[in-house]
Amino acid sequence: MSFFAVTPAPSTEPGIELGDHPVSQPGTAASPADGAVALQGPGATSTSSLAPSPSPATATSPIDSPSPAPAPRPPIDWPAIERQCRAILPARGVVAARQELLAYDCDGLTLHRHQPPLVVLPETTDQVAALVRLCHQQGVPFVARGSGTGLSGGAVAETPSLVIATSRMRSILDLDLANRRITVQPGVINSWVTRAVSGEGYYYAPDPSSQVVCSIGGNVAENSGGVHCLKYGVTSNHVLELEVVLPDGSVTRLGSGLAETPELDLRGVFIGSEGTLGIASCWRISPPWRPPVRRCGRSRRRGCCQPVWKSWTTSPSMPSMISLASTNTPGMQPQFC
Repeated sequence: MSFFAVTPAPSTEPGIELGDHPVSQPGTAASPADGAVALQGPGATSTSSLAPSPSPATATSPIDSPSPAPAPRPPIDWPAIERQCRAILPARGVVAARQELLAYDCDGLTLHRHQPPLVVLPETTDQVAALVRLCHQQGVPFVARGSGTGLSGGAVAETPSLVIATSRMRSILDLDLANRRITVQPGVINSWVTRAVSGEGYYYAPDPSSQVVCSIGGNVAENSGGVHCLKYGVTSNHVLELEVVLPDGSVTRLGSGLAETPELDLRGVFIGSEGTLGIASCWRISPPWRPPVRRCGRSRRRGCCQPVWKSWTTSPSMPSMISLASTNTPGMQPQFC
């Protein structure tokens, strides 16, 4: 039966004896034999050190090592950017005067203001693509802006950026009510869509409280809803196809023109992205049918509800939607005058 006896190795350096283990005094150099023990036994001819091996002070984990600081960006030459924008747009399509830029320093939340150095007003998809391509080549950040009625700050340039406002892209390009299709530009006002199709019995359901001033472009960027969204859904439920200018200036289409498709829904990803994925320059929407208007069945006389309606219209607080509960009483069905 073999065994190993562990005994401390003798030390030649002066020290303080603690039991059988010599400890070096402060200020004295440690001997190479300090902390070494001899392994004695059959076949044991070497010594081993029980002292922990020193770890290099500079060794760090790749995960813990700090990433190098990004190189500082060169300052943007805004006068040069203005000259290049004027070469792309008409003369009235560039806003650079300080007093004129005050109209673009905030959105509906006026307490949060950041004045941009330059604002451009394109009118076509080609102009938007050329401006975004310029920003991509020069390393200039850009912010898309609609009517500026939102409250999330998505249309505000918190850092010096080129503001691309789509308020002059306000044309209804195609009206195909036989297939329930309307193709519009981003600057079209929300209520204009309803006005364009109301004669055929349609209307545009996503109607936020600012529908008389907010643009369809802002509705798509924020995925806006309204008082009808519980029944008809928000903006993403009504947009069928998008024409999008990507951050590198290329133009693509998202969606297939159908309400439901089996492929990846990139159209739904873009809607509500607040301009972080690109700028939508044109899209096709599908308006629902307007419910039929019924007259009050409580009385056979026309105009029986006119006193109530007059009190509402003359009141300081005008309701945006009226809901009437159904009853089983004959002649008391939820109908309107």
